[in-house]
Amino acid sequence: MENNIKAKEFLSKTKANDRIVEVKTGIATNVNEKSFSLGIDVNGIEQVTPIFEDFSGTQTNIVAKSSYFTVKAGVHTHSPGGAAPPSATDIYSFMKANDTNSEFTLYYTISYDGNDYVYSIIDQINSKVLLLLIPKMNILIINMEVGYMEML
Repeated sequence: MENNIKAKEFLSKTKANDRIVEVKTGIATNVNEKSFSLGIDVNGIEQVTPIFEDFSGTQTNIVAKSSYFTVKAGVHTHSPGGAAPPSATDIYSFMKANDTNSEFTLYYTISYDGNDYVYSIIDQINSKVLLLLIPKMNILIINMEVGYMEML
C-alpha cells in the first residue's frame, strides 16, 4: 500500500506532472516512445530528467542513475502500433534499472489507449532473484488478467 501512495505522490508533483503532460501530448498519433526519470536531490527537492524520445520504434532509454539527484522512478509511453499495456521488455528493463539503483522502485507506462500502469518493487531480494532466473533471451508472457508472468 505504501508504494501505491508513493506512486501517486510522485506523479502529482509539479515537475513530474509537467513532464507527463509533455509526453502525453500527441501520444495517440506519435509512433515514438518517450521517457523520463524522476526523483529527489540532496535537499529533498523533486527533480526530473529531460524527455528522451526513441525514433527506432522500439524502446526509449531508462535513466536509472543521475549525478544530480537520486532517481526513484521512470515513466515511459507506449505508442500506437505496439502493445498498449506494459510489455515483458518493460518489466525486464525496470528490473535491470532497479538492479543498477535499488532506489529505482517505480516504473510507469502511459499508454496511447488512455490507460496508465505502474509497477513497484517492494521486495528487493526476490526482484534480484527473479532477474537472475530470467535470462534476457527468454520470452516472458505476462497474463494481465490473472497477474502473473511465465517463461516460454
